[in-house]
Amino acid sequence: MDDVRRVFPQGAVAIRGREIVAVGPEREIVPRFEAQRTIDAHGAVVHPGFVESHVHVTQHVFRFAFTGAATWADLGTFFTEFHRVVEDEEEHASSLLACLEMARNGTTSFLEGCGSVLEPDSAAAAAEAVGIRASLADPFVWDAAPPNPAAAGRIPLDRSRALAVLGTQLKRNADPTALVQGHVAVMGHGTASDELELAAKACADRHGVILNQHQSYMDTDTAIDDHRHGRHPLVHYSELGLLESNSTFAHMNVLRDDELAPIAGSGMSVVWCPTASMIYGVGGTLRGRHFELLDRGRTGPGASTSASRPSSRC
Repeated sequence: MDDVRRVFPQGAVAIRGREIVAVGPEREIVPRFEAQRTIDAHGAVVHPGFVESHVHVTQHVFRFAFTGAATWADLGTFFTEFHRVVEDEEEHASSLLACLEMARNGTTSFLEGCGSVLEPDSAAAAAEAVGIRASLADPFVWDAAPPNPAAAGRIPLDRSRALAVLGTQLKRNADPTALVQGHVAVMGHGTASDELELAAKACADRHGVILNQHQSYMDTDTAIDDHRHGRHPLVHYSELGLLESNSTFAHMNVLRDDELAPIAGSGMSVVWCPTASMIYGVGGTLRGRHFELLDRGRTGPGASTSASRPSSRC
């Protein structure tokens, strides 16, 4: 889309290989090109693909295993067992299903949520096979232990291990035209020390990519952060320098008054996932501050127009 979001009722799109080379009125575009293939949309809307800004593609095959009454401890037990037994082939099959469903519904690009793929090559191969874009992160970058026990076996809570894998998926950015790219992520949910957060942010800054993490999903993990930092986490992260325009945090359902201004004034992006909120009874759709953040980003004193851009596609 262009800056003025033009709509062409009688429009055409010219594509050469994987590049869009022209968009405009049909009467102007069609005579300029000799097409090997022409697709008549019969009056349907032709629009840019949707971007799925937070998805766990390798968890797609067990999406019906949860109940609305699942507790934080229940989720921890489930994920511990899942990640103990899941194999690369199963991650690939799950990613294929997720990519096919996204493509079928008009989503052509996704951000894999906070490094939850044990073998990123499995998800990358699936995205390439389906032909949609993806951004992947290093698997399970964390080093602090909340009451959630999902750190057994293959994904230990260990800082040296986390620092060793940090940024390894950025190798995918060597080819800027590749369908699959890389970004930096920590798992979040109270699982990253300040030292690891700062290392991740420095890595993201150095390579010009985003820093992605789960944050303030429900009362339980938010309380972990409150206790660890001795203050509300977004205030703490703001003072650490983690909240900037290349920071993208997912969920953010539990926010307090003193956290709103640092978020809105930072230019960071907030990915709101209303379905995930409702599935687990988090209450983000009732008490979340996402629309207030959007309003602050548009009109708040000192905030840029891009501040706190919430996306509800999850």
